[in-house]
Amino acid sequence: MSQLDLRPFGAVQLQREMASNMLYSVCLLITDHNPRVRRLLHREMLQEGYKAFIACTAQELEQRLRDLPCETTVVILDPEWLDDQLEDCLLSIQRLPKKVGVIIHTYPDQQNELPGWIRTVEKQAGSVEEMKQILHSGLLNGSY
Repeated sequence: MSQLDLRPFGAVQLQREMASNMLYSVCLLITDHNPRVRRLLHREMLQEGYKAFIACTAQELEQRLRDLPCETTVVILDPEWLDDQLEDCLLSIQRLPKKVGVIIHTYPDQQNELPGWIRTVEKQAGSVEEMKQILHSGLLNGSY
């Protein structure tokens, strides 16, 4: 697969990537309760050059967090997608043996007090650009 191929990864492509024993520095896992937002974020992050994957269920998120061949994974997480299980999900992420960063993509009225290792981005026009800035600055200062 060429490096310019920006098509979304299907299950077969993901298996090939994992079987190749390649280790990527950063992978993104995108969740959102709205399928259109998931696809938009996925497309934007692929165009930015990231290895980006979509997780449609909590089980899929857990499996990909364990299996993706990445030094660091960043999860773009929509709290609505979790049906009030955000705290449990964050605890599970913290217990993982690899580095995982979290960006919560949410509405202002849904922002609860979160641990300091989590970044939040308000759902609004321009939020994709804000995420890209967070990802870029995190990579530069090694905060993931």
